[in-house]
Amino acid sequence: MIKNEEKVPALMWKMSILDRAMKQYGIEAQLDMLVEECSELILAIQHMKRGRVGWDEVAEEIADVIIMTNQFHTLDGISDMIHKKEREKIERLEKRLNAKKV
Repeated sequence: MIKNEEKVPALMWKMSILDRAMKQYGIEAQLDMLVEECSELILAIQHMKRGRVGWDEVAEEIADVIIMTNQFHTLDGISDMIHKKEREKIERLEKRLNAKKV
């Protein structure tokens, strides 16, 4: 397990790599890659449900989608929008969960 004091340098390293990728390849190319990675995740989930692949393959595709979406956090203004929308959706989920209590 990573200690708290090790998390910040690791996060800074990760974000610097993601920022470099976004700058090197550009927004349009990374949007195309995001679409591709999302479609690969969908396909892996379908294959897992049919017994063709296991969780390892699905986890790999989830990681690819996370990497691609995290690259958009490096763009000015976009990260704040993402965090705001994520918060709104989690709050909405919480309301739904609370409404369904038995």
